[in-house]
Formats: sequence, structure tokens, C-alpha cells
Amino acid sequence: MPLTTPFQLANDSEMRLLLGYSGPPRAGKITADNYGTSGTYTVGIADGDNATVEAWPLNGFQYAVGNVVYILQAENAPDSGVIIGRKGHATKLGVGVSTPASVLHVEDTVGGFAVLTAAKVGATEITLLSGRVWWALTARVLLIHRATNDFAVDDVTLYVPTSGTNWQDVVVGADTIRFRLYYTGDLRLVWSAGAGAGTVDVILRAMWI
Repeated sequence: MPLTTPFQLANDSEMRLLLGYSGPPRAGKITADNYGTSGTYTVGIADGDNATVEAWPLNGFQYAVGNVVYILQAENAPDSGVIIGRKGHATKLGVGVSTPASVLHVEDTVGGFAVLTAAKVGATEITLLSGRVWWALTARVLLIHRATNDFAVDDVTLYVPTSGTNWQDVVVGADTIRFRLYYTGDLRLVWSAGAGAGTVDVILRAMWI
């Protein structure tokens, strides 16, 4: 319905939100993650009609099903809103990227930066970055062997090959973790030697172009 009178304009929920006169934030729980398809989350809120709200997150933050979030309602019937934060910490933060690969992922047209983690690295490859690296990657890595309490710190530098993979091994205790950079731009890692498959955790600070 067109908004033609001052009363309608003053009471339009979207107008109030833009002007900073929306209702107070409401708490709700995320029941569905639609971020990869529509950029929204479905949030169940305890209002008069027990509606669910399709809500957009602010500033690149990403959340997970089950998170309790706070929303400003932008429209009613159908309900929509904006997520302004959550109870507790954000699940992921992407700057310049809509689908961050980790808790912190920054990217532009030149390259990117991320803090990446992997737990209990075993004989099955774990993908840390998917199709993100165009030319080269360098990372400072920290590994901890949960069974023996050994740890290692190393630098990994890899170039994107024209085919196949390039790799670099890092030894922690009696075990070896292999970092692989594929021609597709994928960064993966895998346990490759030793007796402790599934007992090594890894965190790395990676930059790539």
C-alpha cells in the first residue's frame, strides 16, 4: 500500500528503522542458516504472533543455527529485520568476503588474510581455503601434538602450480603434517607420517595473493 499520509510515513517500520526510531531490539534464536543463498538467517522471536523473521546481518558478521541474536525489526507481514549482534561472540567475521573461511577472513581483489585452524589432523585432507589463492601463499604455523605435548612453529610458503599440487611438510614430535596448495587455489593439510594420526592441532596466520 502506498504511503501517502504523514501518519503512515511516521508509522512505517522501515522508515522508523532508517531514522533510528524503530522498536527496541528483540532477542531471538536462529533456526535456519540461509546466508549462502539469500544472505539471511531465519530467526524465531517471541512476539505476539510467534513469527519467524528473515534477518540480514550487519557488517559481514556470520552466525550459526542456535545462536541467540538481537534484531531490529524492519518490516511486518512478512517479517524481516536486521541482526545487530548476538549473545556471546560472533561465529565468523568476513571483511570483503561473503563466505568467510574461518573466524577471521579479510579479502579484496589483490589478496587475502585469514586465521585458520584445524583440529585432530588425520589421514583425510582438511580444506582450509577453497579456490582462494591465485598466485602464492605464506603462513606462520603453530602445531601442537595432543598426545605428547610437543609443539612446532614454522613458516610455510607455497606457490600455485600450473597443475597438481605444491606441498611443504612440518614436523611436530614424531609426526609430519603436509600443507598442500592445489592448482585450483585450494589450501589443504593432511597427516602424512608418524604414529599419531588425529592427534595434531594446527593454527596458522595466512596471507595470499
